[in-house]
Amino acid sequence: MDKIRKLIDSLLKEHFGEILPEIKKGAAIVSQDFVSRGLPNSTACTSGLLEVYYKEFSERLERVMSFIRERELILDWSYLETKLHELANQIYIKAKGEASMHLVNAGLPSEIASFSKSVDKKKQEMHDTISNKIQLISMLRPSVAEKEEDNRKFWIRCFAAVLSFLKSHLIWDAVVATLISAAILWIVSRL
Repeated sequence: MDKIRKLIDSLLKEHFGEILPEIKKGAAIVSQDFVSRGLPNSTACTSGLLEVYYKEFSERLERVMSFIRERELILDWSYLETKLHELANQIYIKAKGEASMHLVNAGLPSEIASFSKSVDKKKQEMHDTISNKIQLISMLRPSVAEKEEDNRKFWIRCFAAVLSFLKSHLIWDAVVATLISAAILWIVSRL
């Protein structure tokens, strides 16, 4: 399980590691666009800046989920969901701070509460989207626990077949058969 969590952490770092520099680039483009139109100190500009955060996170979420689907990875779905929610929280907290700072600089501090509610609503929508995507993909792919249980059942069936063969084809006394059974059960329990 620990290896799978490390894989998830690595996967998320790869897909989300450079998100803030990309958001800053996108925000600079949006700001420049509103400056060129003469609307740098507007709520429309603030909305545009927030949209950069939302869009970048959504695109990266879609890429990581596509990566998982295409490679048919079997993961710890609840851990993946928790980590994605944490990432969403971090990004949306930064988005809220950026919006507040922009509104203060634009002389519109009275709009902060409205934008704050808007960001919180978008964050909740993203949490719901993450949960839905995880639920859908996990329905298509077995969890690690299910895979381990399937392996365990396979080895138990193998053990039963070997034991049946030994009982029907070989003449061993009961002690040897019991020792072999105990050894095989011990091996299976370690899987």
